[in-house]
Amino acid sequence: MLNTVLLLALVAPPTGAWEFNTWVEMGPERGHVLDMAVGPGRISAATRAGVLSTTSDLGNWNRDPAFPPEVRRLAYCPDGSARAATLGRLWTVDIDEARASVMVDLGDATTAVDLLCTRSGTTIAALRGRNPGLMRVASGLPSMVVSAVDPWTLESQGTSIWLGTLDSGLWRSDDDGLSFDKVMDDSPISALGMSENGLWLGTGDGRIQHPESPGAIARVAGAVVTSMSPFSGGMLLAVRDLNSQRDTLYTLAGSNLRALYMGPVDHDSPSITITGTWSLPGQGVLVGSFRRGPLLFDGQSLSPRRNGFRATITGDAAVDSRGRILLALMGTGVYLSSDDARTWLPQHGRGGPVTDSVAVAVTSDGFLVADFEGLVHLGSDQKWQRHSFPSSPEAGRRMELSDVAVDRKGRWWALDRRGGLWLVDPAGNWTKCRTKGGLSLEGSGPHLLLATGRGLLQAGECQESWAPISPTWEEGYRPRASRADGGWVAVPGSLWKEGTMVSSLPRGSVAAMQGNARGCVLAMADGAVLDCAQGCSPMPVLPERPVALGRFNDGRLWAAESRGTFLLSGQGEPPSSWSALKVSLASPTDLVSLERAPWNREGQAIAGPKAPEHRPAGAGQAAPVHRDPGPAAWTALGNSPSDAAARSVGADPEASNASQEPGSSRLFLLVGLPAALVLLLLLLRRNFRRDPPRRRP
Repeated sequence: MLNTVLLLALVAPPTGAWEFNTWVEMGPERGHVLDMAVGPGRISAATRAGVLSTTSDLGNWNRDPAFPPEVRRLAYCPDGSARAATLGRLWTVDIDEARASVMVDLGDATTAVDLLCTRSGTTIAALRGRNPGLMRVASGLPSMVVSAVDPWTLESQGTSIWLGTLDSGLWRSDDDGLSFDKVMDDSPISALGMSENGLWLGTGDGRIQHPESPGAIARVAGAVVTSMSPFSGGMLLAVRDLNSQRDTLYTLAGSNLRALYMGPVDHDSPSITITGTWSLPGQGVLVGSFRRGPLLFDGQSLSPRRNGFRATITGDAAVDSRGRILLALMGTGVYLSSDDARTWLPQHGRGGPVTDSVAVAVTSDGFLVADFEGLVHLGSDQKWQRHSFPSSPEAGRRMELSDVAVDRKGRWWALDRRGGLWLVDPAGNWTKCRTKGGLSLEGSGPHLLLATGRGLLQAGECQESWAPISPTWEEGYRPRASRADGGWVAVPGSLWKEGTMVSSLPRGSVAAMQGNARGCVLAMADGAVLDCAQGCSPMPVLPERPVALGRFNDGRLWAAESRGTFLLSGQGEPPSSWSALKVSLASPTDLVSLERAPWNREGQAIAGPKAPEHRPAGAGQAAPVHRDPGPAAWTALGNSPSDAAARSVGADPEASNASQEPGSSRLFLLVGLPAALVLLLLLLRRNFRRDPPRRRP
């Protein structure tokens, strides 16, 4: 241990040796596009991290603090103002004043799946959930103009508005949304697009047609048209195959339907999951994607248009002794940079970690990543080796990991989501340890600790209980708000070094820290950064809550935000923060499923309107439609790339080894099954009691 301390003292730079005045964004240009809106000279994209905006020339994407957090749908008005939808709320957004205000509170189980703003500034919202239908908001007054339908998509031209539903065909209004008439009662309408030739529509059985046409102009069998947008050469269609769940882009010119070759657009996997298409006058069509961010179709091919588009959710990050950076982004992938964060190469897929990776640790020869399948090690041979997590007898399935660390002997320790501690050898053998109740693994090497609800435990042996840290401090420890590394322990209000208080700290939660024999750097949950040795000095504040931070060998600081990207200390203009507006969302998590494509295969039943169920048909056959017999429930038949809210985790449809999203089956195992067993035992107990049940007085 003495040799280790001396080595750290030699290589550690003097505290504060590298001066800087701000943080510079250097992370991968990636993110999930949930929705886009094209306004006067401005384009905005809703992502899991927040809204990003750019100019009409697609120059540089920047965080847009005008919008509220958790935006799911966007629309621009002709005057340049914007409309936004979050789960359970509609918002009006003043771009110039960077201010958002609630327009309508929809309730806990209703959300907008599409938005548009007319020439008069009237907002039209297609609502699903407990109160489904079409809402019109004019002069701040909401009214339901179409009810008892399952709306899905909107389109407008002038004063005319079209509504495509999943159960009631096509509706039209010619009076700015005051009234609607049904103009077509046919298959569920999954996409609408307006071109010079008028309105086009796509259906759930793969047909493309005009409302006035008696038959289909073109058709893709066994598929559903999910989006359509005009460009100078015709119409660009996004189509999902119901059997493979793969997306393909088609161009439609007249009646000539042609599949677009979707080759690799970057270093990532060639498959692209499409979340929507939006026309850019004179420039082509913006294509939203899952994980890849925005792509541009110029009439011939696809290419990325994501300069500055950093909208990811961070799982963890680490930097090894060689200065290599490994960044795990939830649902987006694991990326490695070996050139000072200038370029990032994806590591997920093809044997690497799955896209939902939750923890990263540095080993003597590389990195160790915990994902939902187990541990994956990147060794000195630059190859990934997987060590799958064993099945849990009590759960009947694999349990998910939550943390990973390496001790002074180079041994691998992993923590599962139930608080169980595991020792894993390089051969992939897993041993369940005696110590339980773990919440997180803190630090590494000789200073590895286990955070529990009863305090910090020092690293020990697997079959012996880890002992409480000694000496300890008097007060302030809260496991979810404290961090430890390199012999340092930071708790709300104070910083400790080997049992001695070194400095006072703010009373808030400590989000991340890195320490060694010379000092430590830590970040609070509000983004405040402190450089500490004998005392603590403030450093430039981070734009968002950090997940990890530390120092390079040359003294520079690095940080990974929970929302956003990888940051380096530097000189220049500071990055903007996401919206600081506080939003109270009482909406249930299942409400997100209302935004998902109901023609997919798997999903979960939640409260909401009746919806058609599409089952994949054989080659050359249409997908038949079946009604859900439930009185007031619909079944979402799949998980779309429109992912859940920030920090949620799900399957990556692009990666061959991605984990599957925990759906209703997992919820039933965790909640429904135990509840059912308890109820059964109570009933059996009551039936076998000798005494009659007591009567209430």
